[in-house]
Amino acid sequence: EEPEVGSLPMWSVPDGTAPNADGEMAFNAVDLDDLGGGREDEDIAERLSRVLLQRLERLRGWLQRGMVSVELHCRQVTLDTAVVRWIAGMRPWTMSWSNVLDYMAPKVFHRLARACSANGDTIHYGYSMNWGAETYGTCIMDTDNLAVRADVIKGAHDMLQMTSTVAPGGHLLLLPPFDTPLNYTGYYLAMLLHKHWVRHFFAAERAGPGVQVGCTQMHTYNPLAHNSVRLTMLWTYDESIQLQDQATGSEVSADMDMPADCNTS
Repeated sequence: EEPEVGSLPMWSVPDGTAPNADGEMAFNAVDLDDLGGGREDEDIAERLSRVLLQRLERLRGWLQRGMVSVELHCRQVTLDTAVVRWIAGMRPWTMSWSNVLDYMAPKVFHRLARACSANGDTIHYGYSMNWGAETYGTCIMDTDNLAVRADVIKGAHDMLQMTSTVAPGGHLLLLPPFDTPLNYTGYYLAMLLHKHWVRHFFAAERAGPGVQVGCTQMHTYNPLAHNSVRLTMLWTYDESIQLQDQATGSEVSADMDMPADCNTS
């Protein structure tokens, strides 16, 4: 089969559709750590194909055994639409928002998410790709102090050196990074500052009372991704749910300054 574009990982699209947007490639569908395992004789493209096929086969197995059903509904979801009441009536255990929260004000998003889970017992998942644009200090150009910039560059290199030894996919990193300094220094600064934005996003004046933040997670630096500062979050508005740390079994702290980095249940 002849590739439709010059880059093999780029997604193919049906005839007549618009060209792929910048960054719309298969490597954006996985984290760097997903490519960390595998055979020594595999290159990263082969590992990518294997990981994606395994996920598709797992989903196909669930569908064949009747464990999963899929319904597609194309609707505009706003507070005053019937689809919100329909979603709430489904009593969802989980809701995945992708990065919808990047496209509306936090207060509006939380009102919508609360309405969709009005009957309680719901865990929400979502991520932000644009949070750094709202957070001063996440770009090295935010300061004109050359000494501070030098410290940031050194800190970024030290962090990536540590990542290369401890992260499952860290050994795939070429160091020093063959990337624009804006990317890897931005990742370093994002690691330092992301919880400040989490505290802002879930503050009571925006999220309302009683919200629990189970975890916030920055993913391993990935030079193949279009955006390496994606911030993933898990939370609930249901005060009867008590999130727990999977590693320790202890209750997740309500301290907004220290939301967990670990998996929660």
